[in-house]
Amino acid sequence: MAISKTEQEMRETVAKRGFWHVTGKRAFDVTKRLEELGKLDGLTASYGCHNANGVFFKNQWNCPRPKLVYEVVVRACDPAIAPRPSAS
Repeated sequence: MAISKTEQEMRETVAKRGFWHVTGKRAFDVTKRLEELGKLDGLTASYGCHNANGVFFKNQWNCPRPKLVYEVVVRACDPAIAPRPSAS
């Protein structure tokens, strides 16, 4: 199966810098899907969705609604740093 441009960019950036930090709904959805399919081997992903600094926009009924920001951070797992299970 061919990989998407977003996945390709993520893997290249993680290989180069050790992490990938991006905002946007598409990247959020792609990363969630890859995690569900089990394709984030050796990577950990953390997600966030929050209001963009109190920014509100008006919808068609002139009601203020929050503008959401989707944030994704993907990091390479380092087995030397990863927490080990306790032997108790």
